[in-house]
Amino acid sequence: MGAALAAALFPATVGAHANYVRSEPAANAVADAAPATLRLWFGENLDMAGTQVALYGPGGPVAPASAPAAAPDDPRELVVPLAGLGPGVYTVGWATRSAEDGDDAAGFYAFAVGQPGTAGAPLILPPQPAGDLRVALTIAPAAVGMPRLTATVRDGAGSPVAVQRVFVRLRPAAPDLGQSEIILAQSGPDTFSADLLVGLPGDWRVDVRVRRETADDVAAIFTVPFAGAAAASARPTAAAAVATVALATAAATATRAPAMPSPAPAPTSPSVPSPSAPPSPTPPPSPRPVGGREKGAGWLALTALVAGCAALAALLLFARGRR
Repeated sequence: MGAALAAALFPATVGAHANYVRSEPAANAVADAAPATLRLWFGENLDMAGTQVALYGPGGPVAPASAPAAAPDDPRELVVPLAGLGPGVYTVGWATRSAEDGDDAAGFYAFAVGQPGTAGAPLILPPQPAGDLRVALTIAPAAVGMPRLTATVRDGAGSPVAVQRVFVRLRPAAPDLGQSEIILAQSGPDTFSADLLVGLPGDWRVDVRVRRETADDVAAIFTVPFAGAAAASARPTAAAAVATVALATAAATATRAPAMPSPAPAPTSPSVPSPSAPPSPTPPPSPRPVGGREKGAGWLALTALVAGCAALAALLLFARGRR
């Protein structure tokens, strides 16, 4: 991102105090290689007794290679030697004291080494009142890296309004670095957007301010929870991946295995067939013990059978005697 766009995102403050004007790398810049030196320019000569710079990287505070110092040929320039920055988003917090009037100022900006991440779920915050207007805010993604911030500005009836400028003031919860201001570019009839670098996770205060020609500025205040890099791009660990593969393999094996036949149900406890398997064949009922009237009928049948056999034998003997 060039210096001109960075100046639009982080405009210089006009007036007293030694406020930030520009830097190398520029605010919101993405550098292909790690810089060896930070250079910052301010609006007034610096009193080094009350001027300091803090650098925060993906792993926390980053110590400079040597103490920050004023440039020998420019009392408004601050030089910070660096040592071997790795990829990631870096936040520069600055605090100055003017050598001209003794006033203090503070603020911050960010730059990136390598392309920052943009993956993650968007955060859509509902409209908040801003004077006579309603302002909604979307951050995509709500995580460290380079999210896109979009403000939707409408009147009370839900219609777009004519505005001069929509800008945002950002303040991280910790560490206390003051605030930065960015100007949003109009991206639709009622939307205003900007891509910005965020290097510090946690809850940020985001003030969306609307400037119109015929009315005072109004603001809607939001709290935006920016997730850290680990939470934004959570991936399963190697052990979890192995466990997942093992479970999937076991499930596939179970699906391919032939079904074992179910044992025949006991006569006194017939089973109910499952919906996914054909019902087991029902075994023939066991013979019931006989008794009483049924027992007498059996004896009569047996007696009749014996009598019939005796009559047949007598008939055969009679026939043989006549021969």
